[in-house]
Amino acid sequence: RPSLFLPFEDPAWLPKLEQEFAEHIPGFFGKQRTKAMKKQLNANMLWKRMLEEKQAKRKKQKNMSADERAEAMMKTGLV
Repeated sequence: RPSLFLPFEDPAWLPKLEQEFAEHIPGFFGKQRTKAMKKQLNANMLWKRMLEEKQAKRKKQKNMSADERAEAMMKTGLV
């Protein structure tokens, strides 16, 4: 469809503008769909997976007692 020029001086400017932007364009779904697509794309990114693993590890360590944490550090060679 060709472009439409809407001069501001035209008294019917607002109705013409509303008519142009009220039309649905196939392929544009709005914010909700975009957020879902972005979340799906980011789910498989390496940095995202590594961050989730790191956060899970920290959560696991928070639930350990001091002795359990010390043993885990000795096993990994940190101490």
